[in-house]
Amino acid sequence: MEEAHEDPLAELALRLRTLRAQRGLQMGALQLRTGLGRTTISQALNGNKVPSEATVVALGGALGSDVGPLLALRRAAARVPQARKESRGKAPRYPAADEWQREKLLKMCSDFTAAAADAARHYLEALTPICREDWELAEAKVAALDMSSLRLARQVLELGAPKEVVAAASKVDKLLDVNTLRQAIFHREAPEGEFGYLMLMLLAVDNRQSEFVAAARKYLHDEEGGTT
Repeated sequence: MEEAHEDPLAELALRLRTLRAQRGLQMGALQLRTGLGRTTISQALNGNKVPSEATVVALGGALGSDVGPLLALRRAAARVPQARKESRGKAPRYPAADEWQREKLLKMCSDFTAAAADAARHYLEALTPICREDWELAEAKVAALDMSSLRLARQVLELGAPKEVVAAASKVDKLLDVNTLRQAIFHREAPEGEFGYLMLMLLAVDNRQSEFVAAARKYLHDEEGGTT
């Protein structure tokens, strides 16, 4: 018996997006692996329309996934009346009245908060030797930085969370820009004022994370009396 899903099309898109993020594949790579067009892939990943079985099989194979569960979701989605609004991407994707959606959003926000805290800690550990112009240690720290968990958590939010929550998450992600650290190392240019700059970064990280929590609580804390 197939597992029931409230929104099988959204669930299918979420699984495809998650698999893509886990594999680290860009759109061009997916096109080469599947032979599908950019629009077809984009519609399947974003849940804009029910993809064909051939599309699901091609994407599942390219992403190294068992296509059986994906096809089951595709069949379930095809049975749902397609009364989906054209402006779905612009409207809040989180129906606050649905308990199961609140629980899903709580899980997504908790995962992102944990990933952001871990990423921020490692980012600041890499920034410290840069400020002190300890380039050998800085290179080692930056080379070891792995932001994949943060990126995946943000991508999951992008598919199913309200736009305000997604925007707050993106600010955290953009602040922890590894390319900024790499450029500092490449040019051997440390930020002026070691202590002051580090304090500013600490405050910026804290503010961005607070903004995310506040945005999430708009849909969770205030409505349920709980916390994120």
